[in-house]
Amino acid sequence: MHSNLSAHVLLSFPYVRRQDFQKNVIFVFHHSDEGAMGFLINLPLHRKDWPEGLKNTIFTFSESVLWGGASDLERSFLLHSIKSYNTDETLQVGKEYGVSPAEKIKNFEDFNGLEGFPKYALTLVGYISWRSGQLEEELMNHDWIAIPATPQLLFEIPPLNKWEFAFSMLNLPNDTAFTYCPGRVRE
Repeated sequence: MHSNLSAHVLLSFPYVRRQDFQKNVIFVFHHSDEGAMGFLINLPLHRKDWPEGLKNTIFTFSESVLWGGASDLERSFLLHSIKSYNTDETLQVGKEYGVSPAEKIKNFEDFNGLEGFPKYALTLVGYISWRSGQLEEELMNHDWIAIPATPQLLFEIPPLNKWEFAFSMLNLPNDTAFTYCPGRVRE
């Protein structure tokens, strides 16, 4: 297996061929030999598009709900700083982040006195998953560029600006040319 990409962000390659991958930013919250899981963190979901099961959930602590991915759309999640919220149901991701089930959170009182709320939290519906070896194959095909996640990228940059901001973190010269030359995974 390649390096563990938990607590990393995947950026779609600038000229990826698949339309549905263009300018995607994904936070990887689980990566192992069995596969990987992550959240799209740059696609706002308008309230009218929320799944029926989420209509009565109170999301007052987040400016918007993000579409995390096509898996498990009836569930909502909170991606947050581990310092700002941590329960028995929180999955710690790296040293700085946590993922918690948002449907357990019904009101703002759950966060009274917590450092960093509401600034360091994202509410997401659904997630993305990869089977064993699939993410590694996509990386070999140059579908993604992986960079370490930062609190600024995750929580401070508006969703629609995340891809450009993350790409600027690579510090590439403005005249950098990209070509799409997919690799082959050999068995």
